[in-house]
Amino acid sequence: MASVGYTDGVSKDAEPKRHHYVPRWHLKRFSNNSKNPRLWVFAKSRDAFYETSITNAAVIHQYYRWDSGDERAGVVEQGLAALDARAAEVLPRLERGHALRGTEPNVVAAYVATQRARVPAMRESIQELIETVGAYGAEQTFAAQNEDEMFARALEEGRVRTREEFDQMRRESLEAVRERKVKVTMEPIMNFALHMQNTEQLAWYIEEMSWVILEAAPGSEFLISDNPVTLRSSAPEVAGWPPAFGDPDVEITLPLSGRALLRISHDGSLQGRGCAVYAEVERFNRRTWEDAQEYVFGSSRGVLESMAANLGQEERCKPGGRVAFAWDHERQTFLPRATA
Repeated sequence: MASVGYTDGVSKDAEPKRHHYVPRWHLKRFSNNSKNPRLWVFAKSRDAFYETSITNAAVIHQYYRWDSGDERAGVVEQGLAALDARAAEVLPRLERGHALRGTEPNVVAAYVATQRARVPAMRESIQELIETVGAYGAEQTFAAQNEDEMFARALEEGRVRTREEFDQMRRESLEAVRERKVKVTMEPIMNFALHMQNTEQLAWYIEEMSWVILEAAPGSEFLISDNPVTLRSSAPEVAGWPPAFGDPDVEITLPLSGRALLRISHDGSLQGRGCAVYAEVERFNRRTWEDAQEYVFGSSRGVLESMAANLGQEERCKPGGRVAFAWDHERQTFLPRATA
């Protein structure tokens, strides 16, 4: 990954500007050509297949940029680069069946937790929550305000001339808030930083769960996406709530390469290594496809087309990974209302 060489002494102009939210070393493990690694891509919004280099996959310009006054904070990219560098060493060892030593299990767990948090789908979900909470708060503020006092102030400030103008302005303002034309929001990198605060605790939790390495049956391979950590649970605690790491039956998967996938669960009887038969490979690839926000990656056009052929056009192109929120009056909190 380009950012591995980043140091405090590097100039601003030398800072990497193209930031990968799925590391290049990870994507490279899904290519059949190690000397000139390329991937085939399915883009959901275009319903199209194309080939690209690893450098141009899962990358966004200045995705982790964070300016603070005169100090350009490269700490986000720098910190992720340090974890990515260690994970690039440890995850292949895990895939090959080597016993992990010392802090290596925590490296794997931290990588899973961080990879779940760093993708655009998660960043946009947190942004959605911030906007929803902001809109609700603004609406409640409107409702609590004394209209006579507000009208008197608006009249004094020359913003309105009549009560009718004031009432119209207030209705339009409230409508703008409800329809999200006016947003109470937060800088994306700030919501990312807030979300990342939970990854250390989550990493310890993941480390205590059961891990299985599944190898793809000969002639089949695993896919990866722009949102590669998937969660599935049949009985979330709250109806409509998306699967969570704490669900008793949750199954977490992260494709490690075209040949192997990491499966994490609370089932202590499932540990070690196993072989995923063709139907299981297809089942895991379907999850990968469903949770992809925009891009699905594979070693060839054929492997992507084979999976796409099992999906209807709507299912094939539906963006995944994001969560929307709404106020739950009974519980007096915000709950996910849907997964998009």
